Amino acid sequence: MADYPAHVSAAQGSARGGGRWLRVLAAILGCLSGAAPVPGAAEGAAPATVGFERVLIPRADGPALEGAFWYPSASPEAAMQVGRTEQNVANAGALVGRNLPLVVISHGALSNAFGHADTAVALAQAGFVVAAVSHAELSPSFTLQLAARPPQLSALISFALHDWHFHAALNPDRIGAFGYSAGAFTVLVAAGGVPDVGKIAPHCRAAPAEWSCVMAARHRLDLAETPMPRGAWGRDGRIKAASIAAPAAGYLFDTSGLEAVRIPVQLWQAGDDQTVPEPWSVTPIREGLPGAPEFHFVRGAGHRDFGAPCAASVMASHPSLCRDASGFDRAAFHQMFNAAIVAFFSKMLPGKVG
Repeated sequence: MADYPAHVSAAQGSARGGGRWLRVLAAILGCLSGAAPVPGAAEGAAPATVGFERVLIPRADGPALEGAFWYPSASPEAAMQVGRTEQNVANAGALVGRNLPLVVISHGALSNAFGHADTAVALAQAGFVVAAVSHAELSPSFTLQLAARPPQLSALISFALHDWHFHAALNPDRIGAFGYSAGAFTVLVAAGGVPDVGKIAPHCRAAPAEWSCVMAARHRLDLAETPMPRGAWGRDGRIKAASIAAPAAGYLFDTSGLEAVRIPVQLWQAGDDQTVPEPWSVTPIREGLPGAPEFHFVRGAGHRDFGAPCAASVMASHPSLCRDASGFDRAAFHQMFNAAIVAFFSKMLPGKVG
């Protein structure tokens, strides 16, 4: 288990060492990650830039979904604001490399395909192609809302492998998935997890302030169990490794519901998570997985601290989304967080590139 200390604001970090400690750890993790070199770059050459483009992902059962790709490129980068974040990318740049691994991202509620842009950039810098989707969440049934997400993630994978104009550069045997909050639930289902939705209504009677119950009440979602055949939850065997952070509705999983999750899992817990608190989030998953996950406990972090650091221009206008635990340095934490995710997928999706 990796246990990271609570840390302080950027201003305090220089005086007390919190921010410096995280930067040092991020550098060490980067050196140890074994991340693939940038595909197509000669040894000693300057690192490739990060290409970026928005896409529309068609689907048979509704309007096209918004998505985005980040990938190794050689085109010039420029500063760009996407959603609440800033990134330096080559907009619609050319892709470089062959046999590239793919990591797909599933965001949390009230977010979109750009909610983890900094993690996507870090992976692309390490030689991964990254694809994210903005989930459509329209059903009046809470169960059906949860069930709709995994097929949307699978549609993103299919689009990347078959319809994206750079699809020939991807290796279909090297696919990973990252998910946060509701996206962590999504990725866990796509990896083979089967939730017990019969637990939702009694759970919400006992814990009405828990995230899933608050969301259901706010949006007037029906908590009654919707009949769902066990095979209807959308397992996608193309996913070979999964990283999940602050999983929502973790209480819906138990040992029998997780027995089919046979891929490597990296599991992140925020030590001060007030949105999906314990014992209803990480604990059932950590204890129920058939194999021990690579577990990271982040002391002092709040639920939203796994989201990308906000651009300065939106920090004041979105305080509830841009700040979480008091005094927690999200930007410094993300240096370590992104390095650890790169290290995990580099190890679990090995292969020759170039």
